[in-house]
Amino acid sequence: MTRRLMLIAAAALVAALGSTPAHAVGAPWYTNQVTFSGAVTLPGTVLAAGTYTFEVVDVGSGPGLILVRDAERPRYLGFTITVDRPAKMNAKTVMTFGEAAAGEPVPITAWYPLGSNVGHRFIR
Repeated sequence: MTRRLMLIAAAALVAALGSTPAHAVGAPWYTNQVTFSGAVTLPGTVLAAGTYTFEVVDVGSGPGLILVRDAERPRYLGFTITVDRPAKMNAKTVMTFGEAAAGEPVPITAWYPLGSNVGHRFIR
């Protein structure tokens, strides 16, 4: 029930921020389009192969709110923990993945927006 309330609050925050320019609230938006050749998972959902837009508004030093959508509708909305991009990670790497059993979708562990030294680790 607490997770559901957090997601409802997050949706309200996205709706409120969506009508306000990012510079007005002091929080930059980061957006990347990512195409997956196979299914992947985020907490509580599976994303089928396809192209998705990942968006985050950094609301300060707290958790980041991530919205993932495809061309049709939102597919995921949740909080992440801010993490530094590993020093040896290629600057063009935007995702890290966990392990999955054979035949199962691979979990996305973190998203690193292009051009950012900060990533967003998904809370499971």
